[in-house]
Amino acid sequence: MFKNETLVKKIQERAKYKDEIDALKFKVEKLEKELKEDMLERDIEKYEFELDGDKHYVSYKVFPKTKFDTSKFKEDHEDLYKQYSTQEMSSRFSCK
Repeated sequence: MFKNETLVKKIQERAKYKDEIDALKFKVEKLEKELKEDMLERDIEKYEFELDGDKHYVSYKVFPKTKFDTSKFKEDHEDLYKQYSTQEMSSRFSCK
């Protein structure tokens, strides 16, 4: 069994790292957005380059994608939806 102070310290440490991760994710997303805009503007689908002796590339392509509308299917064909739906065990961890 956890002592409350041990649990609180772990929660605080997690929150600190989560904030750092969120800040880094924001920076990465901003850079990726800028790269995509630059590549579209210059009509570049793939850019190859060398960094520290290793070959790398960045690619960005816009293309159509077909998605299955599960909600609409369930609404229109509830019996089939139930027939082909399966359940599995899942877990959720929340810390706010």
